[in-house]
Amino acid sequence: QIKFGLATDYGYSFFFPEALMAIYSHAAAVFLAALSSAGAYPAIGPYMPVSNVHEHTEMSKEVAAFNDALTGDNPDYAGAKNIYEKGAGHSCKTTSTQRTLHGFAIKDLTGESFADRFYASGNSKDFWNDWMQAAVAGTGVFSGLSRAKRVTSLKKGILGLVTLYTSHELEAGIAKGAVASTLGDKDSAHAWDEGWAFYYGADDGLYMPWEVAKKRDLDFPNGTEVHTAIVAFFHKGLVALRNGTYSDVDAKAARDTIYKMW
Repeated sequence: QIKFGLATDYGYSFFFPEALMAIYSHAAAVFLAALSSAGAYPAIGPYMPVSNVHEHTEMSKEVAAFNDALTGDNPDYAGAKNIYEKGAGHSCKTTSTQRTLHGFAIKDLTGESFADRFYASGNSKDFWNDWMQAAVAGTGVFSGLSRAKRVTSLKKGILGLVTLYTSHELEAGIAKGAVASTLGDKDSAHAWDEGWAFYYGADDGLYMPWEVAKKRDLDFPNGTEVHTAIVAFFHKGLVALRNGTYSDVDAKAARDTIYKMW
């Protein structure tokens, strides 16, 4: 049975036959070999992108900086808030614009299947921002909580936020793939690459949602390892969003499996 890192409304009843895992692992190996021989972009951990998403991977350094501000007996909540809202200068959208965790949190993802599950349960469109702002300020449900509880809530909240935004990029890739003018490595596949970049980061998976899966895998040694099994589905979705191998059905199937594994 598949183990999960971050619980979602998709539940805990997903099973993944080992034989099927072998098939997808083989397909992923063939895909990686083909890309390597074609002079592809550098691998991001076990994933082989078809576009440049270097700046996107640098969000792991933003998360690390945010976490660093919260270390010790006297967390720098103001500093953490500044990194959250304005960025620490690691991930840039343009030469003059930083990519920020706050930007992730306030984006309305209405119409996207993963986010809609949260909205349907009564959460606001920027529920992660509400969480982060209250936690750094020590207000609302975080009022009177101990340092350990507030810091843990902030660090776990950031991972939940990044996971949600990762889903946005997968959804964006699928939406772009459905339009002829945005199907291909520069658009639909690039968006999907961004999803992996945010999920894994630039630091061997450290500080990002991928690391959560790896840690939870250690808690369940007899099950399928999510942090390795999930890679095949990221590759499957990528293949489905490229010219010549496009398949909306396959892309959505890969997306849905990834969501279940989260």
